Amino acid sequence: MPRSRKRKLGREERFILDVLVVLVVALVGIRYLPGEWLISLEWLTGNQVARLGLGLIALLFALINFLRRRPISGGVALVPVLVILIETWIFVPFSGTDPVPPDAETVRVLTFNNATERTDGVLEGIVESGAQIACLQEFPITGHQIFLDSAKSRGYDGWFVLLRDDAGMGTVVLSREPLTRIDTLFTSSWNEKVRRFTRVNTTAHGRTVRVASVQLESTNRKSDLWGVIESWKLRMEQANRVKDALLGGSTPVLLAGDLNSTPTNRAIRPLLQSMRDSWKDAGRGYGGTWHRSFRLFRIDYILFNHFEGAANPRFIKLGRSDHVAYVVDLILPPVSEEAVPSP
Repeated sequence: MPRSRKRKLGREERFILDVLVVLVVALVGIRYLPGEWLISLEWLTGNQVARLGLGLIALLFALINFLRRRPISGGVALVPVLVILIETWIFVPFSGTDPVPPDAETVRVLTFNNATERTDGVLEGIVESGAQIACLQEFPITGHQIFLDSAKSRGYDGWFVLLRDDAGMGTVVLSREPLTRIDTLFTSSWNEKVRRFTRVNTTAHGRTVRVASVQLESTNRKSDLWGVIESWKLRMEQANRVKDALLGGSTPVLLAGDLNSTPTNRAIRPLLQSMRDSWKDAGRGYGGTWHRSFRLFRIDYILFNHFEGAANPRFIKLGRSDHVAYVVDLILPPVSEEAVPSP
C-alpha cells in the first residue's frame, strides 16, 4: 500500500476518534447546560446507568488516544470520566447508616410500586416490615377498597386516590395513626389529562407529619419518539408542582414514591434540591429498586424535610411487582426543638 494511502487512513481514524470523543463529552455535558428544553434529551443522557456507560466509553477513548501519543485528545476524553466520578461521589453514598441515638424517636416508612399486579401478600409484607407509614403506587383500582378494609383490620388507616381517569390504578397511603386533612394533589399529565397524588396528614409520636405518595410520569414508550421526549418534560413540571404544593412551614414532610428517574436525571432536580434523600443519608451503594430481578435503577425514593435524618434502609420483595419495596426509619426532631406545625 502506498505511504500516502497509509497517512490518509491514519487521518481518517483520528478524525473519527475525535468526533466520538466530542460526542461523548456532549452527551455527558448536556445535563449541565442551561435551558430546560434540554430536558428533552433526558431519555438518552440523564439516567445514572447510561452515564456510567458513557464514562467507561470515554475512558476507553482516552486510553486509545494516549497509546497513540495524542495527549490533547486523551485529556479531553478524560473530562467526562472526571464528571462521572464526581457524580458518583455526589449521588452514591459510601458510608452507610449511623446508629440511631438511643433517645431518638423514629417513624418507619415504606414505599412500593405494585405495578398494577395482584396484591396478594402485599399487606402481610407491610405488616412484617414494621412500617408505620406505607406509600403505594400503581395500585389497581379493582379491589382497592377490600385492601383498605383489610389494612384497617390490621391497624392501618388508609386512603386511595385514582391516578388518572383512564389509568385504572392509583396511589395509596397507609398509616398506623389516623389520617387527617385528606387532600389530593393535582398535576398535568399526558394527553392533557390530570394526574393525581395522595396527600395527607398523619401523626407519629404525637407529632403531625405531612405525607405524599407520588408517581411521576412514566416514559411514554407506547407513543413515538416525541411522546418519549414529552414525558420527560411532564415529569419535571410535575416535580416542580409537587415541590411547590407540598413544602412550606416547619411540619415534618415526607414524599415517597416512584419518580421514574435516577438521581442524575434533571427531571427530578427540583425535588432533590429542596428535600433530603433518605438513601443518600443512610444507604450504601446504588440502591437500585428496579428491575426486581436485576436492580440497576434507583427510581423509588423516600425524601423528607424537617426530620433529623434517616437510618436502617433496606429493600424487601413484595407481591409480583417488578419493583422492590424500600423501607427506612426517619428520625423525628427532638420535641423541644420542633416548631409549631403549620396549618
